[in-house]
Amino acid sequence: MSLKPTKGLAPSLHLHRPTTIRTRYHLTQNVHRLATIVDDRQDVIIIGAGFSGISAMYRARKMGLKAKIFESGLDFGGVWYWNRYPGARVDSELPFYQLNIPEAYKSFEFTQRFPDYNELRRYMTHLGRALDYVRM
Repeated sequence: MSLKPTKGLAPSLHLHRPTTIRTRYHLTQNVHRLATIVDDRQDVIIIGAGFSGISAMYRARKMGLKAKIFESGLDFGGVWYWNRYPGARVDSELPFYQLNIPEAYKSFEFTQRFPDYNELRRYMTHLGRALDYVRM
């Protein structure tokens, strides 16, 4: 499994191509490989750069902790990175799909009551930049 930083991303975010995990043995093997990549200079390891991962990174930084996010997609978004089918849209109206992080919500305005895939991708890009997870 290769975990190479993608061009333009901050060192705290490592994105890699997805791997198929079929058994508990394979999961254990991948966790051991992950452990060899992360050194003891990290206080927190976050798996997944969706809403929860982005929020966890924000909170870790606010507490002064050093953290890394590992994501199987090539960009932020978690499930919303992968949901690209025609008509993909949230089933909850705003603000349920907005993080309660001032740096994020003060500088982004949704245009749809039930955001579609494209708007959520824009929001994820905004989060990466607003929270300084991606080099501009």
